[in-house]
Parts: sequence; C-alpha cells; structure tokens
Amino acid sequence: MQYLGIPAAAVAAWLIGAVYYTALGKAYQAALGQNPDDCKDKKMPLTPLLVCLGAELVMAIAFAYILPRMSVVGWNWGAMVGFYIGIGVIVPTTVVNNIFPGRNSRLSLIDGAHWVGVATIIGTVTGLFA
Repeated sequence: MQYLGIPAAAVAAWLIGAVYYTALGKAYQAALGQNPDDCKDKKMPLTPLLVCLGAELVMAIAFAYILPRMSVVGWNWGAMVGFYIGIGVIVPTTVVNNIFPGRNSRLSLIDGAHWVGVATIIGTVTGLFA
C-alpha cells in the first residue's frame, strides 16, 4: 500500500505546484527579471516540468523511506514533518542558492513557499499511505 503513496504524493505535489506558479506567474516572472507581457505567447517548456515531477518523485521516495523510520505514521504527522523539512532544510537552501547570484529576494519567497508546500503535501500523502 505504501508504494501507491509515492507516485500519488509526487503527482499531488506537482499539480499543486502547477496551480501555484500559474497563480503567481506574473510575480514570478517579474522576480526573474522577465517582462510578463513578453512571456504571454511562449509555450511552457516540457523538460523543466518533467524534471520537476522527477524531483518530486525522488522526494516522495525519500519521505516514504524516512518517515516510517522516524515512527511517523498518519497524514497529520507526515504533514507536520514535511512542513518542518520545508522550513528548516529546503527554504534555507533556496535562499542561499538565490542570494549568491544576486537574484531578487522575492524569488526566494515564491520558490521557498512552493517547496514548503511540496514537502508538506508529500509528507501528508506518504504519511497517509504509511
């Protein structure tokens, strides 16, 4: 049963990310230094979307392995651990990766919030299936 949770968690996180970045599209493009009007007619490239899904699948595999070894069972505990991993591990990494190249701080906020949501969703779903 737990193995069903891995793809379910990855797909759920990927779909939420798609909705999130669609809603924040203009703000995200502006944080990247792009003109949102110049991006209107551009098609979304497939490779980054597939890489993102693959990364979320790897995260789901890791969560499915780690959570039971931490005695985390249930969606609520999985969500809590996912949230804290997002806040305590992923956000600091995102901030560091954006600060050195001098990227806009809004980019760290947008991306960091996304990855906290991803970790929380993956923790929730893998915890549910544990």
